[in-house]
Amino acid sequence: NIQRWSGMVDVVISAGSEVLHYYIEINNSVEGSLLQELPQYTNIHNGTGIFASRHSVVKSVPLSGFTERKLVEDYNLGFKYKTK
Repeated sequence: NIQRWSGMVDVVISAGSEVLHYYIEINNSVEGSLLQELPQYTNIHNGTGIFASRHSVVKSVPLSGFTERKLVEDYNLGFKYKTK
């Protein structure tokens, strides 16, 4: 028997540099192709590779009373009100 209560939710924010974006974009453009060679992408002089950055932040935030009521009353997802 599954019981669900609402509470905190995790908000995940991820960001990356423009260089990382281009690298991912170039490598995804040939994904699944067995005949194409992966393009050589580098931003390092006299070397191979990329110098890029990325960062992720996770923050737990409480649901508002309005959102909790909506989960319990408007959707049949099995959420129940918390009892103290």
